This record gives sequence, C-alpha cells and structure tokens, in this order.
Amino acid sequence: MNRIYTIGETVLDIIFRNGQIETAMAGGAMLNTAVSLSRLHQPIFLLSEWGEDGPGEIIQNFLISNEVNTSFCKTYDKGNTSISIANIDSDGNATYTFYKNYPPQRFQITMPNFEPGDFVLFGSFFSIDPAIRPQMIKILNQAKAKNSLIIYDPNYRKNHLASLLQSLPFIQENIKFSHIIRGSYEDFQNIFGLNSYSQIFEKIQSLGGQLLIITHGGEEITLFKEGIQTRIAAAPAEIISTIGAGDAFNAGLIYELFRRQIMPENLHKIASCEWAEILSVASSFAADTCSHYENYISYEFAKQILFSRAKWKY
Repeated sequence: MNRIYTIGETVLDIIFRNGQIETAMAGGAMLNTAVSLSRLHQPIFLLSEWGEDGPGEIIQNFLISNEVNTSFCKTYDKGNTSISIANIDSDGNATYTFYKNYPPQRFQITMPNFEPGDFVLFGSFFSIDPAIRPQMIKILNQAKAKNSLIIYDPNYRKNHLASLLQSLPFIQENIKFSHIIRGSYEDFQNIFGLNSYSQIFEKIQSLGGQLLIITHGGEEITLFKEGIQTRIAAAPAEIISTIGAGDAFNAGLIYELFRRQIMPENLHKIASCEWAEILSVASSFAADTCSHYENYISYEFAKQILFSRAKWKY
C-alpha cells in the first residue's frame, strides 16, 4: 500500500487573542497537514522530533489519538520541545514568537523505505535548517530515486528574511527536488522579491520547477505549468484563525492527488478542468480550518468529505 509522508518541525502552539489564552495544541506545518489527512483515514506518516518533556508528551498523545503514524519520529532528552506563542489579530492572522532549545544532534530518525506511488511533503524553515540539512537531503534523494511524488511548501515568512542569503541555495535545491511547489504569494515575494505571478513562475522554471501553485489568502488560487494557467477563486470562509490554513490546503491537495493515484509520470497529464476541481477541494480544506481554532480540518468536515466521496464512488 502506498503511503504519505510529511517532514517537518513539531511545536506546541499556545494561541492568544486580545491578551487572553484561547487554546494550546500540537502544531508545526507538516504535523498540521498530517492530522488533517489522518482524519480522512489516509496512510499518513510524520517525520519529526520533539523533547521528552510535558509539551512533547501532549503532542505525542495527540498524534496517537489522531492515528498519525509516528514510527519515524524521534524524541530527545537533551533539549526541550519547541513552543510557539501565536497572537491572533482581529482579521484572524497570527504573529509568532518561538522558544527553541534543541539538542546538539538533531533529527536522528529511522529512514522510511519509499516506494513508487508514495507522496512526500516537506518545507518550512525545518527543510533549510543547516543543523538537519544533511538528513533532509538524504531523505529527498531516496524519495526521488524511488519515484515518489514530492511536494515542497517553502512557507518562508518575513521573520526569516535576515537569513535569506544563507537560505536561498537550500530553497533553490528544494525546488529542484520537487514535482510540485505550493506556496503563498507572500512566500515568493519574500524569497524572490517578485510581485508578478508570471515572473514567479519563470523564476521557478529557471530553478528546475515545472508545476507551481500560488495561494493568496482569501483571494485567487493560481496553478502554472508549461503552457497552462488555471485560476480559481478561494472558497469563502468565516475566519476565526488563519493558523494552519495553508497546511490544510496542502492536505486537500494531497488527498485529491493521492486518491486519483497521481504519480510523477502522469502528473502533467492532468487537464486544466481537473486541476480546477482539485484546487477547489484544497481551498475548501483551508476555509474549514479558518473557521475554528484547531490547526487542522475539523472532524465534522472530514466526515462530510468522506461521505461525499463514498456517494461519488457508488
């Protein structure tokens, strides 16, 4: 059976609004995507790390209860689980303060045995962190050699701009590894300093990328590949918190591609009309996640998706 792997940092998110704590939950971009996919009964594996401490225990128990496979996760005792303080403004957008105390050796995980038909999602600062870069390259090389479908979300925010000169070669290398690059308009502005969608795609192409998806908050979603541009409106959302919206979009994208049995060799055979359907589903995942404080799709939304797919199948 084919599998889905997400690779990234794990944090405990503590969410504030108007100076008051709203909630605390397991977070990190790739964990968020993994939880959404697990709620849809997908064969999802998280590759990550956290400390042997109270926050780490909360995260581990949460992942177990949500049936995310943690066989490729590592706990460490010389350091602490990362903490994120997220302050949400009146528009549901968050600003973050991170507290990190990592051990000297990072990401000492067991390597998965990738197979053709597997999906691999990676990104955020975790994927370009010099402390774990050698392990990340090893994982990506093996996934690519086994013809797994690789998706990259740079998730590059303004607070990372001070290290852009150091990060840029790693970002460019990640693009070359990937079959799909999915990022926000803000990400690509921060990385390349470009404002035009077409210029961003030309830059991605020059770095070896062939398929680009740009999201732009509650506005349009645009897909570029050679000779084709597909654009749809984002699904309407009642916004409580935008934390995890992009991660949920990634979950919807993977869910649709995985169930359609898309692989690297048939990825570019998807017609524009079918891409519009796929992007619409992914956008609905993001909209649901914006409607509550959890960083993932709700159980109720997952049930609706599963029910609709069962009706479609039969």
